[in-house]
Amino acid sequence: LAQEFMLAGYRKLASGLTAPEWFAELPFPFPVSLLPADLNWVLAGGGEIILALLLALGLFGIVAPAGLLFITWVAVCSV
Repeated sequence: LAQEFMLAGYRKLASGLTAPEWFAELPFPFPVSLLPADLNWVLAGGGEIILALLLALGLFGIVAPAGLLFITWVAVCSV
């Protein structure tokens, strides 16, 4: 599971720190909708990498999966 999230985050950040047009047009749920799309793009990519790495290492056993669950929840609600 950690590998999948790390790969997704790497693809986001490798494509650049500017969100693509399709991402900027998504209707994000409430707390995330207050942030600009470019910041959401970087936070999602960075969060996927950092939290997945913590998950793979077995560190912060409740925080890391909860953060990944939040990122997934935002993706499901937005798309």
